[in-house]
Amino acid sequence: MASKEELLDYFDAQMQYLGTATRQYVHEKGLWHKVIHVWIAQEIDGQIYVLFQQRSKQKKTFPNCLDISAAGHFSAGESEHEALREITEELGISPLWQDMLFLGILPQDYGTLENHTNREFCYTYLYKNQFSAQAFQIPTHEVATLFWIELQSAQSFFQEKQPQIEAIQFFTSEKQYFQLTNFVPATPHYYCDILHAIEQYFCSYS
Repeated sequence: MASKEELLDYFDAQMQYLGTATRQYVHEKGLWHKVIHVWIAQEIDGQIYVLFQQRSKQKKTFPNCLDISAAGHFSAGESEHEALREITEELGISPLWQDMLFLGILPQDYGTLENHTNREFCYTYLYKNQFSAQAFQIPTHEVATLFWIELQSAQSFFQEKQPQIEAIQFFTSEKQYFQLTNFVPATPHYYCDILHAIEQYFCSYS
């Protein structure tokens, strides 16, 4: 029996609801839809680190590229609270809703890529990690592994002030180095804006 196609709600550019369609149709037509972005950060030895996932080599888009800690689509009719399931599905952890810090809704128009146009309203959250590494269980068909990247270094890197960046493998602590082309592309200033928001949060609550 064929698997049921995922349904998404779609919207106009002012985020007014227009209807519901399959994920494939929404992407083919370049319709605005909702996604959840969860950025995970942690203070380690007095420095702030941000968690990036490395997408599986099996992913259709941007295989092996570094990406948001956890992200995914809102299914049709799904609430923000319900969409938080993406963290559990991708990372195996289940943070409490009240521990999520809402950073805002960021429109992202990625343009056309591989015959589809992606336009997203990104419900963006920060989670200050409270889980041990042993608690993280990643599905390898979705996520290859995870990396910590130091926040100030990341800010300099995404401002293109340095050609590569050091990343620390989450499970082994081994160091690897990446270039900008190793990251999932975003609209201008997206990574810089997110990193600035994370920095402001830690400064406010330190």
